Amino acid sequence: MPHPDFEQAMAILLTFEDYLAESMTGYLVGPVMTYADLALWLKLEELDDDATGFVGWAERLGLPHLGTFSLEIASRPAVRNYVGSERRMPRFQRCGNDYCYRGDQHHGPPLPPATHGEL
Repeated sequence: MPHPDFEQAMAILLTFEDYLAESMTGYLVGPVMTYADLALWLKLEELDDDATGFVGWAERLGLPHLGTFSLEIASRPAVRNYVGSERRMPRFQRCGNDYCYRGDQHHGPPLPPATHGEL
């Protein structure tokens, strides 16, 4: 039986998957990327990380719209610059009963090449 936390997370992911499937723009709100899109992308980007062991989450969970959304946001030059910059909030991981900062900025799979304008 799946862990209750997984079931809850999957229900939330399916909600966003359905919303993006119905969206005519590929974004959560309106025709352009918003802070809501960036906030969702930051959470999705944490999934696709070697440290979580969940690389390839979109394909593994059958969430193609979220996968496309995540890749599209990650391909933007401004987002790519942010991910590799010192402006990014330090990443952390669970260390026993505590949390510790990770030394990397982006530890997941390589980001796709840029395909859009500055943002």
